[in-house]
Amino acid sequence: MLVTSLLSWQAARKTWSSSLTDQNPNPATLWAGFSGFATTLRNKQTRLSFGVAEKWDDIDANLILANEMALACLGSILSRAGLVSCLEINDSDRHRAAIHADFVKGLQAVEFCLERGLYSQAATLVRREMEAVNNLIAHRKGKQKDKRNPKNNPFPQLSQIYKSLSGIAHNADRIAMAYLAGGSPADTDPRFDQGFCEHLLETHVHCMVAVCLDLVETIPSTTPERFNRDEEYYLQVTLGILVDRGFIIEKGENAPPP
Repeated sequence: MLVTSLLSWQAARKTWSSSLTDQNPNPATLWAGFSGFATTLRNKQTRLSFGVAEKWDDIDANLILANEMALACLGSILSRAGLVSCLEINDSDRHRAAIHADFVKGLQAVEFCLERGLYSQAATLVRREMEAVNNLIAHRKGKQKDKRNPKNNPFPQLSQIYKSLSGIAHNADRIAMAYLAGGSPADTDPRFDQGFCEHLLETHVHCMVAVCLDLVETIPSTTPERFNRDEEYYLQVTLGILVDRGFIIEKGENAPPP
């Protein structure tokens, strides 16, 4: 199968090269004209996604605030993270640092997909954020093995969310995929879905808080308190918003943060 695919690719490549020199009468339309389909499709998707972005203000204001607070706390902690020397950490901590860095790099991608109505893509990215958190917790417990998915389940109440996001990420959940595609027949146009968008944003915010809790442990501190006063306050407010929305279920009067 692989050999056949390579031969097919080589034949197509030869045809493409010859068509550029006008030695091949095929295809019926020159590339300068045919490429317009790419431009048209890209412009259409961009225009429609901008239309979805205009409805971002319909998202719950407190949830948007929670997202900003968690992001601000992460930025505040990162501003102190430069104090860590690579010579002072072990291999496990280096991997944790790599996960932190990769998580931060993907933040804008998650927000972009959510704002533009690209919910399947956002679900895949948020699922990966949940895996990052699981890996970080496994490292803290000394149970993370190289190239192995952690078997720990630090947030049992989020297991169903992870499972549903996996079905979307793998294109395996037929009901979810049909819903995200706009039913039958499937629609390629991005569309605004406030409920699902808020659900993904809640999970994204929760992951940011969890990464903050892990990241702060890797930063040298001269005091017993890892968080500064502002970080502690705004993280508590962020978690309070998630509790008020029912995303986090408190157990006991003084339930600890997730």
